[in-house]
Amino acid sequence: MQEQLFRFVGLVEPVQCPINFRHRFIPEPDSIHWDFRDPGSGAANTSTAHNPTHIFSAGGIYEVYTYVKYPTGRIEETSRKVEVLAKPYPNLGPDTLVCLGADVTLTAGSGFAGYFWNGAIMPGNPTYLATDTGTYIVRVKNGLGCYNSDTIRVSQRPVPLLDESLLNIAPTTCSGTTGQLQGYKLLVNLHSPINGRLLVFLLVTQ
Repeated sequence: MQEQLFRFVGLVEPVQCPINFRHRFIPEPDSIHWDFRDPGSGAANTSTAHNPTHIFSAGGIYEVYTYVKYPTGRIEETSRKVEVLAKPYPNLGPDTLVCLGADVTLTAGSGFAGYFWNGAIMPGNPTYLATDTGTYIVRVKNGLGCYNSDTIRVSQRPVPLLDESLLNIAPTTCSGTTGQLQGYKLLVNLHSPINGRLLVFLLVTQ
């Protein structure tokens, strides 16, 4: 019957937000078995609570079923469709390291209706230039009006130290031999790692 569709209620919420279901079965049932028809939620796909809370695994329309047993032994089965709004998923990537004084451009992903960086009220761009170390957060909005956020930690890469006592110059321009340099200045230019290797450029001057 049509009224069975309203034997329980659940508010429309974005995905991954708890939805509270409240039954309207009269008299108070002995037991209620809920099937949310959401296999992506695993073991949480069913519940025996009288007024359960469920977090749907993805956006969409779910037809939630109930199996109700009353004290008189009467059995009632009913269902109702519940709409779950799709949630946006920004992705700033893993925490990152930068060299001293270097900037890094953060990208939240494309296709969102709004980007709000570091608590900003007005929307910004899909990218953000991080000029300092710290934790950055972006909150995005999709076309359905749902929000989600992501964070990233930008830290300074440890400054490498060069032990000049172990420096070996081979070959020298004079005789092709190795040895120590005395009375010379050693200028070291360190560059960012490439394929996991730190590039070191040495310049020897008098």
